[in-house]
This record gives sequence, structure tokens and C-alpha cells, in this order.
Amino acid sequence: MAINLGHNELMRIFNTATNNIEDFRPGPIVSIYTCGITPYDATHIGHAATYVTYDVCKDA
Repeated sequence: MAINLGHNELMRIFNTATNNIEDFRPGPIVSIYTCGITPYDATHIGHAATYVTYDVCKDA
């Protein structure tokens, strides 16, 4: 999903590659990728957590 931010707000994210919290200063377009769930049993509210997390980041 590509998100057109149109502004330069600061977001701090945890970089798993460096194991540090870093400032994220996006350009005008930011892409977010998330894998879908792998359902192996009944659907539950926890399956929505993945998508809610990315939606919150998008709206931050």
C-alpha cells in the first residue's frame, strides 16, 4: 500500500535490523507491506491486530 503523506511529521520506529529506536522521516510517498494471517483454526479478534497496527501507523 502506498500512502501519500503530504507532510513531514516525525515518527519514531523500532528498527529490528539495528535493534534501536530511530527517527523516521518519510519522503512524500511511503510504502507499507504486511503479510496476511495464516489461519489454522477459527478466526478470532487477534487476527485483526496485524491490520489495526498498520492502520494506526498509517494514520499517525
